[in-house]
Amino acid sequence: MIIRSMNSRNCKVNYFNEEVIFDNEGKAKVKDELGSKIVSNFSPKVWEEGKRPETKISVVSDSDDLNEKEEKLNNEVSRLNSIILEKDKEIFRLKDSEKTWREEYEKIQKLLNSPTIENSFEEEVKEEDNIVKLVKKYGDIPEGYEEIIEELSRKPLPQIKGWIKNEKIATAEDIKDISDRDDLIKFVIGMLNQ
Repeated sequence: MIIRSMNSRNCKVNYFNEEVIFDNEGKAKVKDELGSKIVSNFSPKVWEEGKRPETKISVVSDSDDLNEKEEKLNNEVSRLNSIILEKDKEIFRLKDSEKTWREEYEKIQKLLNSPTIENSFEEEVKEEDNIVKLVKKYGDIPEGYEEIIEELSRKPLPQIKGWIKNEKIATAEDIKDISDRDDLIKFVIGMLNQ
């Protein structure tokens, strides 16, 4: 009997304490009894010549394994993509925040380096000094009317009289006898205090 082997070529193999010599093509000549014993115990790797057993490939199980692996990999890719998306959002938010802070910082730097802060502070002090002078000159000024009184103190007498008529603080007869600007402003303060 001639047997064939998938794995054994140009070698000697010991089967059941008997030496079997395989040639270059994987063929070996053995006694019928030993050949049938080897084929029954070592099939599908060894078979009788001309009667090669069909090798069943488990395509379905491999396909299932592949589908499972593909599904796992797709899930992992989805998870990683969502992490990347979250990180991208966070990076965008941080860049936007950094841009806002940088703009605010630059505005403050410009303000600190420009002389306008000093000028505006000096102007506020001058306005307060003017109001103090007006209070000393005209007496108590009603709250909220300081700027109006200050403005009136810079206007000539006819404009003050026109303002009094327009604002209906007094009639033309009430103020016709007042010829001094300071007296007219004191009259307006008196009317506002009532």
